[in-house]
Amino acid sequence: MLCDQPHVTPELLLQLAEAHTATGRPIVATAYAGTHGVPVFFAAEALPLCQQLPDSAGAGLLLKQRPELVATVSFPAGAIDVDTEAQYAALLAGE
Repeated sequence: MLCDQPHVTPELLLQLAEAHTATGRPIVATAYAGTHGVPVFFAAEALPLCQQLPDSAGAGLLLKQRPELVATVSFPAGAIDVDTEAQYAALLAGE
């Protein structure tokens, strides 16, 4: 999970864990803006796959390479992230 997504909630994280339990898939990603991304839940059985990724690759590569292992949870607000002071000000202003 990243620190720049202000709309991540404990409830969302619980949904990821519940989706893992319900589907049995070892990876549960959030879905937003036409992509699957963070936050992502990785069950213990997915960790060896993460360790096999090249050092220069992020876990997003695993999501693309092994879609059969991935369940998703809808999270439209995941497209909102805060990387600059202007974005933070806009977030506080409710934009």
